[in-house]
Formats: sequence, structure tokens, C-alpha cells
Amino acid sequence: MTRFYRQLYQSPLGPLSIVVDEESLVGIWFCDQANCEQGLEHIEEACQPLHGAVFEWLDQYLSLIHISE
Repeated sequence: MTRFYRQLYQSPLGPLSIVVDEESLVGIWFCDQANCEQGLEHIEEACQPLHGAVFEWLDQYLSLIHISE
């Protein structure tokens, strides 16, 4: 059984659910998205080292774009 780990990321576009397993990024969803985390079971709220790398990438990417409200 694959274990999945979730952390929330507060983006300028709204909260994102970041799900990883022990080796890779599984998905990024808007929390209010209809199919958010669809098909995944056994998701734990736990920070994994990969979450830090994904957060850093998102911080860098989102700092380069202009989001109008």
C-alpha cells in the first residue's frame, strides 16, 4: 500500500493541496477543486522533505507572475 502525504500551500490563487509519496510529487490541486485528490487513499497530514522542495519551486514560480484580482 502506497502512503501519501499532504501539506497545504497558501498561494495567491487560493490554497493548494500538495500530495507526495516517499519518492515523488503525486499531485497539486486547488482545495476547492471538484476532483481534488480523487482516487487517493490513506493520505496523511505530514510534512515530507519533498514538500519543502515543491514549496520552494512554487514560491519562485509565483514570484515571477503577476496575478490580478
